[in-house]
Amino acid sequence: INFIDEYGNINHDWILRVKEVANWIISKNMYCIINIHNDGEEGNWLYDGLNAKEKYITLWSQIAEELKDLNEYLIFESMNKPIYYNRYYARDSYDVLLNFTQAFVDIVRNSGGFNKKRLLIISGINAVLEYTCTSYYKMPKDPYNKLAISIHYFDPNDFTRIDDKIIGTQRWGSENDYKELLRNFNTLKEFYLDKKIPVILGEIGVITEKEKDITSIHEYLYAIIALSSDYDGMMSCLWDTSNKKTGNMNYYDRVNNRWYDKKIQDFIYKISKKKHIHSSEFYYMTNLGSTIAKTSFGDYNIILGKNKPLKIFLSVNAIGELFDDYFFSIFSYDKTGVDFEIPFGKKNMKKRYDGTILFTVDISNIDCH
Repeated sequence: INFIDEYGNINHDWILRVKEVANWIISKNMYCIINIHNDGEEGNWLYDGLNAKEKYITLWSQIAEELKDLNEYLIFESMNKPIYYNRYYARDSYDVLLNFTQAFVDIVRNSGGFNKKRLLIISGINAVLEYTCTSYYKMPKDPYNKLAISIHYFDPNDFTRIDDKIIGTQRWGSENDYKELLRNFNTLKEFYLDKKIPVILGEIGVITEKEKDITSIHEYLYAIIALSSDYDGMMSCLWDTSNKKTGNMNYYDRVNNRWYDKKIQDFIYKISKKKHIHSSEFYYMTNLGSTIAKTSFGDYNIILGKNKPLKIFLSVNAIGELFDDYFFSIFSYDKTGVDFEIPFGKKNMKKRYDGTILFTVDISNIDCH
């Protein structure tokens, strides 16, 4: 808003500066995404819907013309989080957004240069999975069939973004949390990846400057980034504000060129090198699909083989039994070949409504081989 006039004409010095920074990025063989950021939120000019279309066309025509000679490491995104679902009736909001995204594709493709075959990211409505993974949402037509969809993934919102200390929202990593995550990613796969449409999770993250459990933050980010790297055609972008204020998401200190949390740095590096726990191994329900062997002592061994999960969930039906009659442990060996045993018991258990007991054991930091 600060660099365009009421008609959508861009301040010339500003667009030259954007071009300069984009050149720095792509010269290092890194991808650079340029979008119109937050102008579609309530109170901003794009929130006026079709009344703002002429201004939108003027704006994107200038961007496309000025940057058309930058190579295909530059990517354009039509909008960022257009909140049309809040303003219109459901069906109308989809029609309005499609009107804009089709104009965006047409402008870029007709501007020549690298724009003819450049990857274009199309905004999900409100950037929300729930609203975008529906038959109402339509992708614009592209003669070169080189479009991706943009989603901001902050589910569950009460863990990732609500910064007040509300009971039950400070932790993440339960069996249900993992099931919900996998269900959502499979929904993205069904609606887009299976149709050869890449998915860009343009923003992911958890508020760091509030009373959030740090282990849960690590586990959540690891799961999202690792999962997205395992789905062919999907990638995620960590949202960072680098502003140590309450309610922000702070991961990288841009002044001192360092990560605030080295553990996050380390696991992102490992994931980039494909040295991570893969999507099929995020959690292991030991009473589903595992090998169970009874020993000569009457014990039962649940064999995970070479799976290295983040957590093990053990569901035990102990109705009418004495808890002290049971002993549970994890047996494995470290990278040197030395075996070890990790006992667990009451501190790991939670009794459920049906009388069964769920044990949760976090082994993400244990050297299991």
